Amino acid sequence: MSWGVGEIMTEIKRLGFDKNTLVLFSSDNGGQLELCNEGGDNGIFRGGKGNFFDGGLRVPGILRWPGHIRPGRINTQVISQMDIFPTFVQLAGGNIPHDRVIDGQDVRHLLSLQSSSYEAKNPTSKSSNHEPLFFYCNDKLFAVRYGNFKFHYRSMPIKSKFEYAATCGEAGFPNDYYFECLFCGSRCVLKHDPPLIYNLAADPSEAYSLDAQLHQGLLQELKRVVEDHESNLVKGPALFTSLAISSIPCCDKSSPGCSCNYP
Repeated sequence: MSWGVGEIMTEIKRLGFDKNTLVLFSSDNGGQLELCNEGGDNGIFRGGKGNFFDGGLRVPGILRWPGHIRPGRINTQVISQMDIFPTFVQLAGGNIPHDRVIDGQDVRHLLSLQSSSYEAKNPTSKSSNHEPLFFYCNDKLFAVRYGNFKFHYRSMPIKSKFEYAATCGEAGFPNDYYFECLFCGSRCVLKHDPPLIYNLAADPSEAYSLDAQLHQGLLQELKRVVEDHESNLVKGPALFTSLAISSIPCCDKSSPGCSCNYP
């Protein structure tokens, strides 16, 4: 990965675009714990790819834009990768389509600040438009982030790193490619009524769920938010009706020139 990013940056500089190019480094999901050392490490965040705890959802958002984004600045606001499309269209001087609903938000205001002293005096002055964020598996609502709170209507079982170690072979490579729980409606999915509640500001690892009986007001507010969200949904056709492991690029050994670096 490091080599690949370096090659891209070297080419941008060679072409003379280095000073006028916004570069974004991110990922589509957190590390997949079932893949041992190959799957990555999600740090303090619980879970990983394929589930809806923050270990599966929170990913890097690293941006470089000389003259616009001050190097080393950290912004803790929550944004979604759905924001990339409307933000980059606006930056390029284009127009957002008005003939369909665009879920992403224009977050250009988060990309730069007036000065370092301004940021220090106003740490929350630039906020995201996302309030709340909804997390789905196919058409099933699994979780909602609302402010600093995260609510889980459904969850998937998660093992510890020590338990996953039993599936790891030599040098930390997995013995097999698999997910602990893959399908949204399978028996491994646990339903929660009332939903599990976590305060991410105090418990970013989602280790301690709050007592629902002590947060009835918050749950009533969440119910209103979810009902409003669902009333505006228009269900579209399914994009994926099945998942074939053989379709994953370069992991089908029968394909010429493609192979995995583990059995």
